[in-house]
Amino acid sequence: MTQRRITDDLQALLDVLPPKISTAVVKADDSDNLLEIVLDLGRIPVARFVHSEVILSENEITRADIDTVVDKIGEFDADLVALAARGKSELEAAWLGSVSLHAVQSASCDVLLLRGAALS
Repeated sequence: MTQRRITDDLQALLDVLPPKISTAVVKADDSDNLLEIVLDLGRIPVARFVHSEVILSENEITRADIDTVVDKIGEFDADLVALAARGKSELEAAWLGSVSLHAVQSASCDVLLLRGAALS
């Protein structure tokens, strides 16, 4: 079986991330094995690689971090943003806000929301 190398523009992705997150991804120095970067409001950000997971910051992701990404998505020239909607309780949504709603209202491209069984 021939191994294929993904040649997406990682730098374009890094440019839309909050600077502290982008710097941590670069510092992890394993871009060939990068699967995803997870920025979940109120949680610790992580980069998932083929064989490991790296914590990108000891600080939880804030609304400002999410706003940074959403505001820059148009610059990234994305066709689609996919988000996992966790279904917070009404109290959590009122306190933290809805990242999904914010992305849908602010993104300059289509936003795909995945819920429930689609996430398993």
